[in-house]
Formats: sequence, structure tokens, C-alpha cells
Amino acid sequence: SDYLDLYYTDSALTLGEQLYSLEGSHSAGIGHWLSDTLNVFPYDESSTKNFIISFEHNKVIRHFKVNTKFVIDTTSSFEMGKRRLTQTLNILISIPSALGYLGKLDDKFEKLRMNMCYLKLKKN
Repeated sequence: SDYLDLYYTDSALTLGEQLYSLEGSHSAGIGHWLSDTLNVFPYDESSTKNFIISFEHNKVIRHFKVNTKFVIDTTSSFEMGKRRLTQTLNILISIPSALGYLGKLDDKFEKLRMNMCYLKLKKN
């Protein structure tokens, strides 16, 4: 597609379906550059699929082990891909996962502070 070029995925599911499945609850999608930098190669059996992310909430930093579900080469929607273009590093995780990492599972979505949120809607 013009908007998304996947480098790796081991699933026939859409990216959203991968993140919102039971297995995806502790998973993320990352850019190719970040995969190379972290030495996270989910397509290589001799390599790791996991990395650590950290969240700060109320001056408390929490660390979580995350499984890489897919690696993106290029996309027009997020700053991720083969090269680092900005100081920002993006990973894709589900909203329930983000709330869980922040320790805010009981909070409503409307209370979640974020810079951006991309939604893809389907007609049915």
C-alpha cells in the first residue's frame, strides 16, 4: 500500500487485530530502524522478540517487557520506518495496553492524556 510497507509480520490478521487480540495485549509494532537499534528481530529464531518500555505516571517509572508483533518499513501515519527522522520514537500499542502500563485500567478513555490517536473505522 502507499501508506504502509510492512517489513515483518507473522500473522494474516490486520495490525489492529494483532494488537487487540489476547496475544497482542503485551505486544507492539515498531519501525525497522528501532528494530535494528534494539537488536529485536522477531523474524529470526536465534534473536529476541522482546524489548522493555518505560512509562512514567505520578513520578513513578514502571518498566514492562513487550513482544514485537510486527516491524514497519515505511508509513505515512507514524514516524517510524527504516531511518530515524526525528527525536521521537513511536511504537504502536493498543489503548487497553497503554492504560494497563500506566496503571489506569479503571480510568475512562476520555481521561487518557495523549498527543495523538489514530483510529481506523470499518464500514459494516
